[in-house]
Amino acid sequence: MEGMDDSLSVAGSVAALAEDSPLDLADTIRRRTLTVHARRRGADVLRDIAFDIVGIERDSTTVRDRLAITQLLDQPINEATEEALRVLVAELLGAIEAAPHGVRSAIAFSSVSRTDFE
Repeated sequence: MEGMDDSLSVAGSVAALAEDSPLDLADTIRRRTLTVHARRRGADVLRDIAFDIVGIERDSTTVRDRLAITQLLDQPINEATEEALRVLVAELLGAIEAAPHGVRSAIAFSSVSRTDFE
């Protein structure tokens, strides 16, 4: 029975935290976008999009040309990644804020993300 009481108090604490600290939620979401994992995934997707936009067929270019093009696009991709993550944070916070209360707390504190450990 003791373990059950502990899990109930933890669940209660999490629920209280979800209700009382929207700034903690914003900080958690922002912190998760600062990880190498999040930035690398965003940059990889944007790099693929950039290659499509500029009309580069990866299969029809040499490794040397792909490397040169990748280096050329690194700066714009890094800047686009920063901006995309900034906008994503704002949009996520707006969506969570607009969600019904029960859904909001489930979204905000449903699990620990792998980005919490990077």
